[in-house]
Amino acid sequence: MVAAGPVKHVERRVALPPSGLAYLVILIVLFVGSQLGQSNMLMLVFSLMAGPFVINGAVIVIMLQRLTVQRILPELAFSGEMIAVELVLRNDKSFFSSSLMAVTDTLANDRERLQTGVLIARVPPQDERSARYQVTLMQRGRYRLGPVYVGSRFPLGVVERGLVFDLPGEILVAPRLGRLTPRWKREHGLADELVHRPNTKPGIFEDEFHRIREYRIGDNPRLIHWRSSARQNELMVREFHQSRNQSLIVLVDLWLPPEPNVEDEDRVEFAISFAATVCHAQLRLSRDSSLGVATAGDSVSEWSVKGGAARQESLMKYFASLQAGPQPDIERIVDFALNERSLGTRTVIISTRPRTNGRLPHLEDLKTAAELGKDV
Repeated sequence: MVAAGPVKHVERRVALPPSGLAYLVILIVLFVGSQLGQSNMLMLVFSLMAGPFVINGAVIVIMLQRLTVQRILPELAFSGEMIAVELVLRNDKSFFSSSLMAVTDTLANDRERLQTGVLIARVPPQDERSARYQVTLMQRGRYRLGPVYVGSRFPLGVVERGLVFDLPGEILVAPRLGRLTPRWKREHGLADELVHRPNTKPGIFEDEFHRIREYRIGDNPRLIHWRSSARQNELMVREFHQSRNQSLIVLVDLWLPPEPNVEDEDRVEFAISFAATVCHAQLRLSRDSSLGVATAGDSVSEWSVKGGAARQESLMKYFASLQAGPQPDIERIVDFALNERSLGTRTVIISTRPRTNGRLPHLEDLKTAAELGKDV
């Protein structure tokens, strides 16, 4: 969670809601009628109605004094996942409470602009109150937050005054993760296998105990579990679960035509989501392997980790910030793969280019790509 603020306001706003606009029209009609008809009664009614109108605005001005606002939000979210953002309103006045304060926040990226907010019933003097709003962000990428508007119509609802707080914030939205099929795990080496080996000294990457089974010819005698053997009246051995995943290099070609349509943009998002799913599974299932990712799109970016360290959040931030482009530099990501690969390393190439006669142009024509043993 990231906390932003508190900050002071940078702008004041005054508005008339529909009820206030109707109230003002009645005041104007009464004033004009009293002047044209020389009616003291109409002037008296006008005066009685004008007083609350002015008092309403004055009360709100007092309530808005010495207010500060703070936002607490997650640094990373996933596309389609509901998140909660907390808004904290503090009243630094000594004697006057702030009542019925509407706090409105803005979230925007390159494709959409959202407005949401909360209503805080009362903030006592020298105290603070918080409320949360929930939002589901459907677009992968970077959402910018702010400014924050704090306003009120209390007590009569005929005048609205507010403060605008320059409270910038940012949420990275990672692509939605899918689920790899058993066939993919089986064919691409992501499935674990059962092996039999003695339990080595404890460590963060030690193999996990799987089960105790009956002794078979050829088993290591050091694996015999004597207590279970005495209980079962036959030799029993320990069996351990060992991960033997290969290291993985993922190359992502985010090609996008100069004038893309909705189908082209959806293909890019699907490719990023698929690449993120493969990398997420590699980090989650592997223990002693490495992962390298190189992406060519609007620019070339690289990400790698050695030894299967758990860096899921860093990986998701990497995929959240990717952008496609019309001329991806494929040679650079292939060079990255050649430099990072080692014995037994698998390489997966994911491309958004349409197939031509079953082939991916520009990718299969690279003679260096053939040396990678790529899967497309």
